[in-house]
Amino acid sequence: MMDYSYNSYNGEDFFQIKKEYKIRLKREGGHIRFLREEIEKNLTHEQVYKNSEKYVMGRMSSDMVEQQLANIRHIGFEVTDSCNLKCTYCIYGDYYKNYDERSDKQIDVKKAICLLDFLNKKISTPQNLSIQNNILISFYGGEPLLNMDFIQEIVMYTKKIQNNFSVKFNYGITTNAVYLKKYFSYLFQHDFLITVSLDGTKENDAHRIFPNGESSFDIVYENLKYIQNGFPEYFKNNIRFNSVLNNCNNRQEIFKFFHMEFDKTSRISSLNPAGIRDDMKVKFESLKKTKPCESDASIEDKMKDVLDLDYGEIAMLQEFIFQYSGNMYFDYNELLRKNEVYLPTATCIPFSKRIFMTVNNKIFPCERIGQQYVLGAVSDDGVDLNSDLIAEKYNDLYDSVKKQCEDCLLLKNCNQCMFNIDELGTKNAICNMKMNIDDFSRYVEKNIRVLSDNTNLYKRIMEEIVIVK
Repeated sequence: MMDYSYNSYNGEDFFQIKKEYKIRLKREGGHIRFLREEIEKNLTHEQVYKNSEKYVMGRMSSDMVEQQLANIRHIGFEVTDSCNLKCTYCIYGDYYKNYDERSDKQIDVKKAICLLDFLNKKISTPQNLSIQNNILISFYGGEPLLNMDFIQEIVMYTKKIQNNFSVKFNYGITTNAVYLKKYFSYLFQHDFLITVSLDGTKENDAHRIFPNGESSFDIVYENLKYIQNGFPEYFKNNIRFNSVLNNCNNRQEIFKFFHMEFDKTSRISSLNPAGIRDDMKVKFESLKKTKPCESDASIEDKMKDVLDLDYGEIAMLQEFIFQYSGNMYFDYNELLRKNEVYLPTATCIPFSKRIFMTVNNKIFPCERIGQQYVLGAVSDDGVDLNSDLIAEKYNDLYDSVKKQCEDCLLLKNCNQCMFNIDELGTKNAICNMKMNIDDFSRYVEKNIRVLSDNTNLYKRIMEEIVIVK
């Protein structure tokens, strides 16, 4: 591990943030000023751009895909494409073009079981490296509670087969919570992890509406309070929230609502920028522009206290420190052998996080990817999932953005999923995360400023935080 140092000499401050060099800062008027010439001296074209070409030469292989299938940890099903709400920003709504037609369809339980059997066989191969196999089965929609029959059948089937394999199944569901009280006893009985989509107060939640335009907030709030008051331990351990940033809310208001009402914090997501229809791009930009924050020092202090190392710029600093300390690894194998050649972008290896099956029997690496990027399917003849073709498809997509990666100074600290790049796979694909020398200078300066204002953070982050990519 690299030693961290903070020193001052002749008015200049030094932070050791990378093994190869130091970044020099100068204190002016009580503030730290980043000396751009230092980073330009250390990040020359030869050192960065020529090396980056080698750095992103990695290629996806079929063995990599097969190994993830054999070690699968999360299986997701799109239970139905029906929904009782018509949320303004829904990824299957008016703003987007990259999804299959929604036709009130329900998933075929026989084909879903076929996928489960296929994966169980993969788990039984020598490529499974795990002693224990804990697998989460999660249910999505549309609104998954509109197809409880499927959920019950899958739970019953997996409980039956887990005795025949070294597998333990757990269950989760992502729901708008309109029918949560109606089906809660079953979810409680089987210890479901429940993720509720809710954007904050009734005003914050204005985009989550019924088809007739009426708000869903009052019903959802009542259902949540029913669980919180009647089943406090379950609510504490099993209920999670996801909020989408939009023009009716902001991070401060989201935090305040969930902290005061439920003594929880909500995971905050941004609107998916990929697949926006050309005629909706202007409206989309307005939709994703968050509501201005009112100045409220007490709320900011509370956020800083509750979120701690996950608060604001400190959360950004975590990745910065880990990456540039040489102490971040993409998988456990890298602890044994450090690999200096990686795949472009920060895109997950297919099925390393989950496998996702839609109502149309298509297979994807997760539920957030546009449906033009299908990797396989389940038919009456079985599961069609060709690892060679999947690897080839990924490599073709990587090639469409690799040149941008080679020219990017954020290359080794990238957090961009390539599937969020619009026009991926074409010559028009543009990564909005790409950083030139000016962008990177500001990025480093911002992180160094946070360190200089909070000199205890480095030690805490290195000792308390474990980041799993």
